[in-house]
Amino acid sequence: MALEIGFAAGFPFRKFASIILLLGFISFGAVPAFAADGDRPVPDKWALVVGISEFQESSMNLQYPAKDATDFYNYLINEAHFAKDHVRLLLNEKATRENVLSQVGDRWLPRAVAPDDLVVIYISSHGSPSSMDVVGANYIVAHNTDREQLYATGIPMNEFAQMIQQRVHTDRVVLILDACHSGAAKTAAKGLIRQHNFNADQIPIGAGQMVICSSAPEQLSWESKRYPNGVFTHHLIDALRKNPKLGDSYNYLKNQVQEEVLADRGELQIPALKSKWTGSDLVIATVPVRPRPGLAEPPAKPAAVPAVAVSASVGSAASVAPAGSSPVATAAAVRLPRPPVPAQATTTSASPKPTSTTAVPAAVYGEYASNGKVKVKMLDVEKKMTGTYYTLEVQNTTSEAISIYNFKYYIYNGGYLMAGVGGSEVSGSDNQLPAGAKTKVYFSGTTDSDAILVKCDKPGWGQMRLRTGDEAGGADTCGVQEQASVPATQNTAPYGQCASNGNVQMKVVEIDPKMTGYFVTTELLNLTKESFDPYYLTIEFYKDGYLKSKTSGGSLSYSAQYIGTGLKAKITASTYTEGADQLVVRFPKPGWAPITLQLR
Repeated sequence: MALEIGFAAGFPFRKFASIILLLGFISFGAVPAFAADGDRPVPDKWALVVGISEFQESSMNLQYPAKDATDFYNYLINEAHFAKDHVRLLLNEKATRENVLSQVGDRWLPRAVAPDDLVVIYISSHGSPSSMDVVGANYIVAHNTDREQLYATGIPMNEFAQMIQQRVHTDRVVLILDACHSGAAKTAAKGLIRQHNFNADQIPIGAGQMVICSSAPEQLSWESKRYPNGVFTHHLIDALRKNPKLGDSYNYLKNQVQEEVLADRGELQIPALKSKWTGSDLVIATVPVRPRPGLAEPPAKPAAVPAVAVSASVGSAASVAPAGSSPVATAAAVRLPRPPVPAQATTTSASPKPTSTTAVPAAVYGEYASNGKVKVKMLDVEKKMTGTYYTLEVQNTTSEAISIYNFKYYIYNGGYLMAGVGGSEVSGSDNQLPAGAKTKVYFSGTTDSDAILVKCDKPGWGQMRLRTGDEAGGADTCGVQEQASVPATQNTAPYGQCASNGNVQMKVVEIDPKMTGYFVTTELLNLTKESFDPYYLTIEFYKDGYLKSKTSGGSLSYSAQYIGTGLKAKITASTYTEGADQLVVRFPKPGWAPITLQLR
């Protein structure tokens, strides 16, 4: 996993050692240290997925780690039977040293994971070579790591592995470390140079553990020239799809990585395996036999100074504590008068009339839909215990070759986006489709569906909708009809009515008070020209004008990770506060006004 962190513009992106540590007993197999009772079923499964392409120190920025992590996250929840509320995704600025260690050692996994559960931890980032540290330690580089202070700001790899064993209460843990860098660039002043990959033989492992490196010690690991991923991560996901048992997956992965890198780079990259594993082979996609509800992350404690900004952003004056006074850092101390609701709202809960700009070329099962550039039709829909599998035909009707990886397939049910797949998540097709040619593509989802929306990233290429059944019934909307229903200035609305800040449109569609919390489901419609990730939303709960709690990131539950242009999805947030009367939705992008929704 070692690599230098010296960078030069224009160098081809590469990856150093991607490593999988199977800590303890991780399958139905019997390991002598743990398995006196023989092969054991897996009660439940959990995963933490981390990808960092953007660092506080921008000279360390990478190209694909965040996408690699996102693709692996989608594989787990869409194909490998991980419940969505059992997987947390930390990307870029969310993946600080403190947050990663907290999720693994304190706030989440130690509180959620029970004995015999299976845990997968995937981290795609930089790794530092032992030569960079005064005592020769290796580090995982977090978003806020300072390469001049690795011990204070990095994540020591060996200590991280020991923390997992000590604080996560199961002996079935898969740790995947995919470390990237930008090439063998020399930084003379810093001396941050590493010629070879990290040696798997130097990683201490015990009985029942396994190490898989993306290449041998004298080799580098590469980003692909064919698709926007690292070669190792791409073929890791592909191998797990094709070969459920990890031993078979590794053999396939090894051959595919070696062949692609040799053909495209003229270099050798051969994944290496070190193992003290015994017993039956691991199946990461095994179905849990006793799944439990997910564990919501406790609300973060608001600081006193940011509380002033919270009040001001909703349009009310806020008192600022005088210099030298002791701030009160409790949520209840933040007074936030409720914004007035207009006497005559311009929104409506009824279905708005569609406009000509939102028409979607549609086709029933077995018939073509076309946007003038490509034709698609649904060939087969097969429901299995492991998910629903789709086969589509895609035909290029242009006079030039097109890239299949430009296409995204959105799975819809009842007009709501449930999942989106594309790129390496779609199999059975070559990257380039010649003019006039057609091909079959295959992908799967874990939810029910009544429509597939097909979109292409190219400007001006319209979207197409395919019904997944052979009847003409079912939902006839994919969210786009509400696009023009709310003026951009109407960012406050009562229950059941739409509000918009000009970039997204939202409304409350369900309130469900339970013994475990107060759950509020909102509908989000993306009005922008780019995909929207609900992970970065922050939702604040208020009662009688007081801020009671806030939730964001992995504590939110949403049906699809990325919401494309003109598409809508459901987002659920919960609070331990009973009878909240409004929520404020905040967005991470500058200039995006918050949206206030009344809960009664």
